[in-house]
Amino acid sequence: MMLAVRRADVTDLNDTTRERLLTAGRLGPDALTTGGGDRQREYRTGDRVLVTANDHRLGLLNGIRAAVTAVDPDGER
Repeated sequence: MMLAVRRADVTDLNDTTRERLLTAGRLGPDALTTGGGDRQREYRTGDRVLVTANDHRLGLLNGIRAAVTAVDPDGER
């Protein structure tokens, strides 16, 4: 478990953890990048995600946790 008080510390912990997971081969080689600027995010197979807004059309509810099972780096899927 990791705990942090400041957002900057959370960001540092997340970045370090992702680097270690990628180096250990626990995240897929292909990445899908979304957003821009400060909201840019990279997703890889094996990432864990948290839904932060309801999308009833897709059956997603705020607070649901999921794992990325596949990534199309061309963004076509």
